[in-house]
Amino acid sequence: MKNDGEKHNNTEKQKDRKLKDFFGLEGPYSSFMNTLGNIIWTGLLWLVTSIPLITMGCSAIGASRAAEKTRKNQGYITKEFFAGFKSDWKTALPMQIVNLIFFAWLIFDCIYLYGYEAEYALMISYVLYGILIFALGLNCYYYPCLRIFEGNFFEIFKISFYMTFRHLLTTIVLVGLIAAALLVVYLMPWSVMIVPGLWWYAADILIGRVIQKEIGKTV
Repeated sequence: MKNDGEKHNNTEKQKDRKLKDFFGLEGPYSSFMNTLGNIIWTGLLWLVTSIPLITMGCSAIGASRAAEKTRKNQGYITKEFFAGFKSDWKTALPMQIVNLIFFAWLIFDCIYLYGYEAEYALMISYVLYGILIFALGLNCYYYPCLRIFEGNFFEIFKISFYMTFRHLLTTIVLVGLIAAALLVVYLMPWSVMIVPGLWWYAADILIGRVIQKEIGKTV
Protein backbone atom coordinates (compact mmCIF):
# COMPACT_ATOMS: atom_id res chain seq x y z
CA MET A 1 0.00 0.00 0.00
CA LYS A 2 2.85 2.34 0.83
CA ASN A 3 4.45 1.83 -2.57
CA ASP A 4 1.12 2.44 -4.26
CA GLY A 5 0.73 5.68 -2.30
CA GLU A 6 4.21 6.84 -3.26
CA LYS A 7 3.57 6.05 -6.92
CA HIS A 8 0.32 7.98 -6.77
CA ASN A 9 2.05 10.98 -5.17
CA ASN A 10 4.84 10.88 -7.77
CA THR A 11 2.28 10.73 -10.56
CA GLU A 12 0.42 13.72 -9.12
CA LYS A 13 3.67 15.66 -8.78
CA GLN A 14 4.57 14.92 -12.38
CA LYS A 15 1.14 16.13 -13.52
CA ASP A 16 1.51 19.31 -11.46
CA ARG A 17 4.99 19.88 -12.90
CA LYS A 18 3.72 19.43 -16.46
CA LEU A 19 0.86 21.86 -15.83
CA LYS A 20 3.26 24.42 -14.37
CA ASP A 21 5.59 24.00 -17.35
CA PHE A 22 2.68 24.34 -19.78
CA PHE A 23 1.22 27.47 -18.16
CA GLY A 24 4.54 28.95 -17.06
CA LEU A 25 5.92 32.24 -18.32
CA GLU A 26 8.05 30.46 -20.91
CA GLY A 27 5.62 27.60 -21.53
CA PRO A 28 3.64 26.79 -24.70
CA TYR A 29 0.46 28.47 -23.42
CA SER A 30 2.14 31.79 -22.65
CA SER A 31 4.01 31.67 -25.96
CA PHE A 32 0.79 31.01 -27.88
CA MET A 33 -1.13 33.77 -26.10
CA ASN A 34 1.71 36.23 -26.63
CA THR A 35 1.86 35.41 -30.35
CA LEU A 36 -1.93 35.67 -30.67
CA GLY A 37 -1.90 39.02 -28.90
CA ASN A 38 0.82 40.30 -31.23
CA ILE A 39 -1.11 39.11 -34.29
CA ILE A 40 -4.32 40.81 -33.13
CA TRP A 41 -2.48 44.03 -32.25
CA THR A 42 -0.71 44.10 -35.62
CA GLY A 43 -4.05 43.78 -37.41
CA LEU A 44 -5.68 46.49 -35.29
CA LEU A 45 -2.78 48.90 -35.89
CA TRP A 46 -3.09 48.27 -39.63
CA LEU A 47 -6.85 48.82 -39.57
CA VAL A 48 -6.74 52.06 -37.58
CA THR A 49 -3.88 53.62 -39.55
CA SER A 50 -5.50 52.61 -42.86
CA ILE A 51 -8.72 54.53 -42.19
CA PRO A 52 -7.57 57.65 -44.13
CA LEU A 53 -7.06 55.28 -47.15
CA ILE A 54 -4.18 57.35 -48.46
CA THR A 55 -2.03 55.96 -45.63
CA MET A 56 -2.77 52.29 -46.44
CA GLY A 57 0.60 51.88 -48.15
CA CYS A 58 2.50 53.10 -45.10
CA SER A 59 0.29 50.89 -42.92
CA ALA A 60 1.10 47.90 -45.12
CA ILE A 61 4.84 48.45 -44.64
CA GLY A 62 4.33 48.77 -40.90
CA ALA A 63 2.21 45.62 -40.72
CA SER A 64 4.72 43.69 -42.83
CA ARG A 65 7.55 44.68 -40.50
CA ALA A 66 5.52 43.97 -37.36
CA ALA A 67 4.44 40.54 -38.67
CA GLU A 68 8.06 39.60 -39.36
CA LYS A 69 9.10 40.64 -35.86
CA THR A 70 6.13 38.72 -34.41
CA ARG A 71 7.26 35.51 -36.09
CA LYS A 72 10.85 35.98 -34.92
CA ASN A 73 9.91 37.18 -31.41
CA GLN A 74 11.98 40.33 -31.88
CA GLY A 75 11.28 43.85 -30.71
CA TYR A 76 7.98 45.43 -29.71
CA ILE A 77 5.04 45.35 -32.13
CA THR A 78 3.97 49.00 -31.76
CA LYS A 79 7.54 50.29 -32.10
CA GLU A 80 8.29 48.08 -35.12
CA PHE A 81 4.98 48.93 -36.78
CA PHE A 82 5.48 52.69 -36.65
CA ALA A 83 9.16 52.36 -37.58
CA GLY A 84 7.98 50.64 -40.78
CA PHE A 85 5.10 53.10 -41.19
CA LYS A 86 7.49 56.05 -41.32
CA SER A 87 10.38 54.39 -43.13
CA ASP A 88 9.39 54.68 -46.82
CA TRP A 89 6.38 56.98 -46.84
CA LYS A 90 7.80 59.09 -49.70
CA THR A 91 7.55 56.09 -52.02
CA ALA A 92 4.53 54.39 -50.42
CA LEU A 93 2.35 57.51 -50.65
CA PRO A 94 2.53 57.95 -54.46
CA MET A 95 1.85 54.24 -54.92
CA GLN A 96 -1.22 54.47 -52.71
CA ILE A 97 -2.54 57.48 -54.64
CA VAL A 98 -2.16 55.47 -57.86
CA ASN A 99 -3.90 52.53 -56.19
CA LEU A 100 -6.87 54.59 -55.03
CA ILE A 101 -7.43 56.02 -58.51
CA PHE A 102 -6.86 52.69 -60.28
CA PHE A 103 -9.03 50.54 -58.00
CA ALA A 104 -11.82 53.16 -57.95
CA TRP A 105 -11.88 53.11 -61.76
CA LEU A 106 -11.71 49.31 -61.87
CA ILE A 107 -14.49 48.74 -59.32
CA PHE A 108 -16.69 51.37 -60.96
CA ASP A 109 -16.33 49.63 -64.33
CA CYS A 110 -17.07 46.22 -62.82
CA ILE A 111 -20.23 47.54 -61.17
CA TYR A 112 -21.27 49.39 -64.32
CA LEU A 113 -20.96 46.25 -66.47
CA TYR A 114 -22.58 43.94 -63.90
CA GLY A 115 -26.13 44.40 -65.17
CA TYR A 116 -25.33 43.93 -68.86
CA GLU A 117 -26.02 40.55 -70.44
CA ALA A 118 -24.37 41.30 -73.78
CA GLU A 119 -21.50 39.05 -74.73
CA TYR A 120 -19.02 41.90 -75.14
CA ALA A 121 -19.89 43.20 -71.66
CA LEU A 122 -19.21 39.77 -70.14
CA MET A 123 -15.87 39.53 -71.95
CA ILE A 124 -14.82 42.96 -70.72
CA SER A 125 -15.94 42.02 -67.19
CA TYR A 126 -13.76 38.91 -67.21
CA VAL A 127 -10.79 40.97 -68.36
CA LEU A 128 -11.39 43.49 -65.58
CA TYR A 129 -11.66 40.72 -62.99
CA GLY A 130 -8.34 39.35 -64.21
CA ILE A 131 -6.75 42.80 -63.94
CA LEU A 132 -8.20 43.16 -60.43
CA ILE A 133 -6.70 39.84 -59.32
CA PHE A 134 -3.34 40.76 -60.82
CA ALA A 135 -3.37 44.22 -59.20
CA LEU A 136 -4.19 42.73 -55.78
CA GLY A 137 -1.37 40.22 -56.16
CA LEU A 138 1.12 42.90 -57.22
CA ASN A 139 0.19 45.03 -54.21
CA CYS A 140 0.78 42.07 -51.90
CA TYR A 141 4.43 42.11 -53.00
CA TYR A 142 4.97 45.83 -53.49
CA TYR A 143 5.05 47.07 -49.91
CA PRO A 144 7.13 44.23 -48.41
CA CYS A 145 9.56 44.69 -51.33
CA LEU A 146 9.65 48.43 -50.68
CA ARG A 147 10.63 47.66 -47.09
CA ILE A 148 13.42 45.27 -48.04
CA PHE A 149 14.83 46.44 -51.40
CA GLU A 150 16.30 49.82 -52.23
CA GLY A 151 14.96 51.72 -55.21
CA ASN A 152 12.51 54.30 -56.44
CA PHE A 153 8.81 53.85 -57.24
CA PHE A 154 9.38 52.27 -60.65
CA GLU A 155 12.23 49.97 -59.55
CA ILE A 156 10.15 48.50 -56.73
CA PHE A 157 7.19 48.22 -59.09
CA LYS A 158 9.34 46.26 -61.55
CA ILE A 159 10.49 43.87 -58.81
CA SER A 160 6.91 43.35 -57.63
CA PHE A 161 5.67 42.85 -61.19
CA TYR A 162 8.33 40.20 -61.74
CA MET A 163 7.49 38.35 -58.52
CA THR A 164 3.77 38.42 -59.26
CA PHE A 165 4.30 36.30 -62.40
CA ARG A 166 7.45 34.45 -61.39
CA HIS A 167 5.70 33.04 -58.31
CA LEU A 168 2.20 32.81 -59.72
CA LEU A 169 1.04 30.04 -57.38
CA THR A 170 2.00 32.08 -54.31
CA THR A 171 0.28 35.11 -55.86
CA ILE A 172 -2.93 33.11 -56.32
CA VAL A 173 -2.74 31.89 -52.73
CA LEU A 174 -2.25 35.46 -51.45
CA VAL A 175 -5.24 36.77 -53.41
CA GLY A 176 -7.25 33.74 -52.28
CA LEU A 177 -6.42 34.59 -48.67
CA ILE A 178 -7.67 38.14 -49.26
CA ALA A 179 -10.96 36.77 -50.60
CA ALA A 180 -11.23 34.32 -47.69
CA ALA A 181 -10.50 37.08 -45.17
CA LEU A 182 -13.20 39.32 -46.65
CA LEU A 183 -15.69 36.45 -46.63
CA VAL A 184 -14.96 35.56 -43.01
CA VAL A 185 -15.32 39.20 -41.90
CA TYR A 186 -18.57 39.51 -43.89
CA LEU A 187 -20.03 36.38 -42.26
CA MET A 188 -18.61 37.12 -38.79
CA PRO A 189 -18.03 40.88 -38.38
CA TRP A 190 -16.42 40.41 -34.97
CA SER A 191 -13.56 38.52 -36.66
CA VAL A 192 -12.27 41.85 -38.01
CA MET A 193 -10.36 41.99 -34.70
CA ILE A 194 -8.35 38.88 -35.62
CA VAL A 195 -8.45 38.24 -39.38
CA PRO A 196 -6.24 41.17 -40.60
CA GLY A 197 -3.40 40.20 -38.30
CA LEU A 198 -3.68 36.56 -39.32
CA TRP A 199 -3.54 37.60 -42.99
CA TRP A 200 -0.38 39.64 -42.46
CA TYR A 201 1.18 36.79 -40.51
CA ALA A 202 0.43 34.29 -43.32
CA ALA A 203 1.46 36.78 -46.02
CA ASP A 204 4.78 37.43 -44.29
CA ILE A 205 5.57 33.71 -44.36
CA LEU A 206 4.65 33.33 -48.05
CA ILE A 207 6.24 36.56 -49.29
CA GLY A 208 9.29 36.02 -47.09
CA ARG A 209 9.94 32.70 -48.81
CA VAL A 210 9.59 34.30 -52.24
CA ILE A 211 11.99 37.12 -51.38
CA GLN A 212 14.49 34.67 -49.91
CA LYS A 213 14.48 32.77 -53.22
CA GLU A 214 15.02 35.97 -55.19
CA ILE A 215 17.73 37.56 -53.05
CA GLY A 216 20.93 37.56 -55.06
CA LYS A 217 19.10 37.38 -58.38
CA THR A 218 18.66 40.24 -60.81
CA VAL A 219 14.96 41.11 -60.68
